[in-house]
Amino acid sequence: MELTVAGGSLTTQQADTIVIEVAEGQSRLTGAAAQVDQALDGLVTEMMRSGVIKGRAGEVHSLPGRDP
Repeated sequence: MELTVAGGSLTTQQADTIVIEVAEGQSRLTGAAAQVDQALDGLVTEMMRSGVIKGRAGEVHSLPGRDP
């Protein structure tokens, strides 16, 4: 496995996997997480509202990506 750390906007990076943080109790996304949510048409926010994403320690979710 190769791991690369890159700077710049997450939404312009070409990668197989992007990791964002959502903290427990967080009601609004900010920073890179908000950029990724916007690129996915609000999918992360909707998953938070519906209770799928709770932001608990150790919680992991895979979301569908988009082809460039």
